Amino acid sequence: MGPLDGYGITRPAVSEERLSLNTPWNDGTIHVIFEWGGEKLINKWKDGPLTYLGLQTAGFPNMFTLAGPQSGSVSSNFPPAIEAMLIWTCDLIKHLEDNQVKTCEPTLAAEREWLEEYTAGYHLTLLGSSKSWFTCYNSNLEGRDTFRPLVYFAPAAKFRPSMVAIAENGYEGFELKR
Repeated sequence: MGPLDGYGITRPAVSEERLSLNTPWNDGTIHVIFEWGGEKLINKWKDGPLTYLGLQTAGFPNMFTLAGPQSGSVSSNFPPAIEAMLIWTCDLIKHLEDNQVKTCEPTLAAEREWLEEYTAGYHLTLLGSSKSWFTCYNSNLEGRDTFRPLVYFAPAAKFRPSMVAIAENGYEGFELKR
């Protein structure tokens, strides 16, 4: 293991991954294009991001997005929300190391449940019927005029206790492989 392209990122010793940094995504956001086992994240997310807790996406083990789409940090006070997500993720990584877990990724079921939960928040606001950055709308690009939820709208007072409960239940919703 060693630094990747001078960015200080440590790359796992496997041949299945590729990482490109700071690649523009078609809706104006910047994200990391990641490929694992032949599947590209940009292809999986072509109709909008799919995550569990805004932290990981099924099929891409050990890839964490601390302030990514659909995370609890996007619609709240950003710095403390990112800090809370970072601390929680550090605790998860410590749990993985302590239990010799080699890969961690959400289950497809957890990802679908999260999709339903964060999408429901849109229908409580005007954003559910708007065309904006929050719904990944981009009139400048063909095919980017459909509703694709990007932001988790529940308050931090709901998000943080749910994260604690997930950890207390052995990181429920994540598949941990030794």
